[in-house]
Amino acid sequence: MKTYIYTLKCPITGKVRYVGKTNNPTERYKNHINKARDGGTHKRNWINLLRIKNLKPIFEIIDEVSVKEWKDKEKYYIKHYIDKGYDLVNHTGGGDGLSFGNQTSFKKGCISMNKGTGAKKKCKVCGKEFPCAPSYFNRYYCCSKECRKIYVSNNLNKGTFKKGIVPWNKGKQLSKNTVNSKPVIQTDIKTDKIINRFLSAAEAERQLGINQDNITNNTNGRSKSAGGFKWKKEKD
Repeated sequence: MKTYIYTLKCPITGKVRYVGKTNNPTERYKNHINKARDGGTHKRNWINLLRIKNLKPIFEIIDEVSVKEWKDKEKYYIKHYIDKGYDLVNHTGGGDGLSFGNQTSFKKGCISMNKGTGAKKKCKVCGKEFPCAPSYFNRYYCCSKECRKIYVSNNLNKGTFKKGIVPWNKGKQLSKNTVNSKPVIQTDIKTDKIINRFLSAAEAERQLGINQDNITNNTNGRSKSAGGFKWKKEKD
């Protein structure tokens, strides 16, 4: 029985980007351009970029081989195009698919052809180099969770306050909308006697727990009182 070795070419440059094997070329090409297939692979990302430009990869059969020899042939062509400098999107060096049935470009347990070639970072704590794949502790330029803990503990800007540490802005808190804030006067609801003065309604809320919106509504005449008191703008 015969099977086919094929390539997917870039419609813009005409260069080969993928080498594969199939028993049914028509069905295989449909699967490649089906946006519901192969999510997250390098090949799928490339095809999706073409789709954004309303383009599709060019499907071309380059060899017809027997079922017994297709694995060697696929490996041969992948190596051939890599040696010529083509930027292939294959995950492996080939020959790892199935002769029949559901064939995919990458199988569990296969070693990627570009394994170990990725960029690396140097750990900020121990100096060890490690792959810069995104992860929980890589964001802190650390090679492990242990190094991340050390890095964070030594970082002055930790993002959280610990018990006993005095915040840098203690006693310097400003009211909301400081530039546009206006002082308000707190008066007795019955005698209209002045009780206190605050820099803003927000400041009164922080000190007395009375909602600043209610205070503002009272100063604007939209309510009779707020928190059991009458409120006025200082200009009044």
